[in-house]
Amino acid sequence: MKIAHLSDLHFSRKFKSDNIKKFKKLIKFILEEKFDHLVITGDISDNSEEVDFDILEGILSNNGLWDPQKVTVTIGNHDIFGGVQTALDVVNFPSKCRKVDYDARVALFYEKFKDLIHGSITVDDMFFPYCKIVGDVAIFALNSIDRYSKLKNPFASNGKIYKDQFYAL
Repeated sequence: MKIAHLSDLHFSRKFKSDNIKKFKKLIKFILEEKFDHLVITGDISDNSEEVDFDILEGILSNNGLWDPQKVTVTIGNHDIFGGVQTALDVVNFPSKCRKVDYDARVALFYEKFKDLIHGSITVDDMFFPYCKIVGDVAIFALNSIDRYSKLKNPFASNGKIYKDQFYAL
């Protein structure tokens, strides 16, 4: 099986529109080279904006890839907390992160991409981890983003696999 792996797309129409153009070129390449599956691991959005998820869905749909047997996605820290674009953002970022409803952002991500997660093996009511079987390959998707903490995760970029996910995996 031929798998393409992309990470850190960082879509943002306002600040990083070139990333969207580059992704479209990558999709063209993936289709031309006849990859069997595409795995996108986190940071689809640069600023945790729902519209960025819609952009990804549109590009994948327009290319016949909005299909769980063709694409797997997992969440990244920018999909939950967003990022820093301006000097003012540097000052305001910790305050912004404290206000983020972590669980709601994870649930939103799952809802936006449930079509691509459909048919996966899940545990109880957990969004992550999930396991997708594609041909003779098992792909495990986890949420490795730690919750914001002024002391332990001040830049909202630390990774952590919580015990419930570890045991579910």
